Amino acid sequence: MIEYREISPQSSNSTSLVESYWFAVSAVSSSEYLVIPDGCMDVLFDLTNSENKITATLLGSDTTAKHVLFKQNKKLFGIRFNPGVCHTLFQMDVSQLTDGSVDLELLIDSKRMTELYEQLNSNRSLNDITVVMNRFLSEQVNFARYEKRLSNFSNWLLKKFSTHLSENVTVADLCHETGYSRQHLRRLFLLHVGLTPKVFLDIVRVRTVAHQLQKSAHPCLTELAHTHHYHDQSHL
Repeated sequence: MIEYREISPQSSNSTSLVESYWFAVSAVSSSEYLVIPDGCMDVLFDLTNSENKITATLLGSDTTAKHVLFKQNKKLFGIRFNPGVCHTLFQMDVSQLTDGSVDLELLIDSKRMTELYEQLNSNRSLNDITVVMNRFLSEQVNFARYEKRLSNFSNWLLKKFSTHLSENVTVADLCHETGYSRQHLRRLFLLHVGLTPKVFLDIVRVRTVAHQLQKSAHPCLTELAHTHHYHDQSHL
C-alpha cells in the first residue's frame, strides 16, 4: 500500500502551469500499481535516498496503461503539468518524450538544479516542498520567457483542457473551433502535448468518466456509457 496525496497549486503562476502537486510514500513492502494515461506530463522527484541524493525526471505523455513497481520505502514528489505547458516551459518538442522520459538536469541549468536540490533537502514536508516548487516554477517561467512564447494555440489548449473535464468533443469539433486542418491540428498536438488529438480526446473522456464515478456512490453505468458515447457499459 502507498500513502498518496494531491495538492492544488496556490500561486497564480503555478495555477496556469500545474494541474496538481502529488506526493506518494510506500509502506514496508513493494507493490505493483496500474497507472493509466492522463494526457499530462509530470516532473518526478525521487526523495528516497537516505544520503539526500535527489533525482528529477521529466515524464512524457503516456499512450497506454503501465504496471509500475513501487519499491519498499519509496518517497516521491510529482508535478503534474496542464496539457501543452511543457513545450513552452522547457522549449522542446514534447513528442520526443511520448511514452518516455528524460533527466531534468539535461533541460535545466546545472546551477539552478543544484540550488533546487539543496532547497528540497532542507524542506522535506509536503507543504514546504510545494512552496519551493512554486518559487522554482516562477523562476522557470521568467527564464524561459514563458508568457511571451505562448502561442495562440497554447493559450487555447490551456483554457479548453486545463481541467481535463470537458463535454464530449470530437477532432472535427476542434478543427471547426480553431480553423485548423486535421493535419495541422495533429502536428500542433504532437508538438505541444505529445499525443494526437484523437488519443488525447480519448484520454480526456476516460478521465471525465472516472471523475464522475468517484463523485457518485451509485453511478448508472448505462447512462454514463450513453453520455460519453461508449457503445455500452462493458466498454467503460
